[in-house]
Amino acid sequence: MPPPPPPSAHPDDERFPPGTLIAERYRIAGQLGLGGMGEVYRATDLVLRQPVALKFLPEAIGATHVPDLYEILLLLMATSWALLFGALAWVFYLALEPYARRLWPQVLISWSRLLAGAFRDPLVAQDALFGAAFGIALALLFFLRSFTAELLARIPISIALAIPLCFLLIGLRAWLRRKWLAVPAFILVLGLPRVLSSDLPLLDAAGQVAGLSIVLIVLLRFGLLALAVANFTQNVLVSLPLTLDFSAWHIGLSLFILLAFAALAALAFRLALAGRPLFLSD
Repeated sequence: MPPPPPPSAHPDDERFPPGTLIAERYRIAGQLGLGGMGEVYRATDLVLRQPVALKFLPEAIGATHVPDLYEILLLLMATSWALLFGALAWVFYLALEPYARRLWPQVLISWSRLLAGAFRDPLVAQDALFGAAFGIALALLFFLRSFTAELLARIPISIALAIPLCFLLIGLRAWLRRKWLAVPAFILVLGLPRVLSSDLPLLDAAGQVAGLSIVLIVLLRFGLLALAVANFTQNVLVSLPLTLDFSAWHIGLSLFILLAFAALAALAFRLALAGRPLFLSD
């Protein structure tokens, strides 16, 4: 007897039919597998423009849940631990407060006034304002750490991509001995493999010609450094989850990255002026 058909042969069993857009980024192409642990779909990442596999957990996980006695015991245990740590913190506070008043009394002045109910006290407002400001600074440091890690990870990739492109063009120029031959050869060598493996060859051919033309303009007009920075900027802006949707969870990181790039561009523009005024006066 013939083997049963794969899950993808039953389109009625698919939770996401081909063409479905997930998270405004992934377009479903078809189902790869179905089992007790969930479903796997073949999709296209519209941001990175490459095929990916998406796995979805069974729908039963999101069904109505009825708690049992074990979960109630877990809730009671978590509550008891919270009360224990709160009590320990209060005991340590009572034990160490006299030493704090004697050694560093200034650290408890606004705190004591707040506990006394002086909510409108100027010192309480001042310390709360500074606390909020330094909290924002800590949040910025968190984003800066994440952003810096992402940038540092992409700098070697950008340089490693720019240098071979530069020497490929130089090698073609030396081999063909004509610039007007080296330029189309450069586009052909780098763009033809992508076009031949594409499902949309005409569209990808136009995209490859446009993209590689920009690479050539940057390299021939501005040099290797400009190409490395262009690769770096493109890598960061395409790879990281940027959005201008203020309801998205990663809007903070997106704004920080965009503002950081704007600040770096402003600094580079300022240095490029070399002390000259922005607008020449008569």
